[in-house]
Amino acid sequence: MIGLLDAATYAYSYGMVSAMPQHLDNETYTRLVGAVNLEAAITILMATPYEIHIKNAIGRGGAENLEEIEKAVVSHYFDVCNAVIDTLPMDVRTSSKTILLDEFDIGNLKRILRALKSKSISGQQKSTDEILAECIEGNIKEEILKEIANTEFKSAIDKIRALGFEIEGENLFDIENSMDINLIRKWAKDTEKVKVIEKFVKKKVDVLNLKAIIRMKLLGVDADNFIKKTSQGEYLNFEILNALNAAQISKENIDAILGILTGTPYEELFTQVFEEFKKTKSLDMFELWIESACASGAVIQNPISLEYVVTYLRKMWFDVRNMRVLLVGKKYGVSDVEINKMMVL
Repeated sequence: MIGLLDAATYAYSYGMVSAMPQHLDNETYTRLVGAVNLEAAITILMATPYEIHIKNAIGRGGAENLEEIEKAVVSHYFDVCNAVIDTLPMDVRTSSKTILLDEFDIGNLKRILRALKSKSISGQQKSTDEILAECIEGNIKEEILKEIANTEFKSAIDKIRALGFEIEGENLFDIENSMDINLIRKWAKDTEKVKVIEKFVKKKVDVLNLKAIIRMKLLGVDADNFIKKTSQGEYLNFEILNALNAAQISKENIDAILGILTGTPYEELFTQVFEEFKKTKSLDMFELWIESACASGAVIQNPISLEYVVTYLRKMWFDVRNMRVLLVGKKYGVSDVEINKMMVL
């Protein structure tokens, strides 16, 4: 039970977050996508809460130094996270920061492994700088990520194991599933220590389970072994997970998933997500849209809670991700239509 003092602290954090207009609205996104070039997009961003950080970045490297501006956008995100989370009690503060950053770690390691695997198959590889530019630093520092990215695929797996990850299998698909299981188990331990983050974590477990099973089904892989090793989350119990695995799901029959999710908050939440997938057939974008939908307040029963605060900060990350995609797209002359396809709103 949260004491009166802690409840007041959470309420203060809720008020603090609510008072900060961090999310970019649809009008701003429309103007950014329609900007004629990178310089015009930066000018529009200067009229948002990211202004001071971007000005400092331009002062360090000029408007043409996109890497500095990307770092500035990320820096602002972490400043907001720290300012909000630092209002929380110490034990909750530490766990909340860890959970927010854990997922960045997994995402970063997956990006590196995918790039190294691509090199081993096709001989083509992004430079280390290009790979790291797509990463947002979590608990694993950039110098360690750089060390992993500067090696070969098999050596990279060994280095990841040395960080404490239990990696099973040799192919990329099995390795990524192992990393998801690692994350779920780690979060389960964190919730045992700090019960007030349990609902947030369980919904994140729902997302990880759903993404993994859908990914396997669309690739024609049975998810039974994954389900046996994972944990159930807030709304998706083992009965639902097994029903998803047993269903006839394909890129042409994605609606079967919504039928299985009937009665859970995700049914209505994912309706638009599934419509977008039908247009693009992009599994990567599909997973991002699921993440974004689950970071909304639609599945939060109590808006004055730690869950609301942490979910808000997780949702804000998509602004950071969208801005980086948009700025890179403008720099390299990608069409507005293609940029729109890559945005997760």
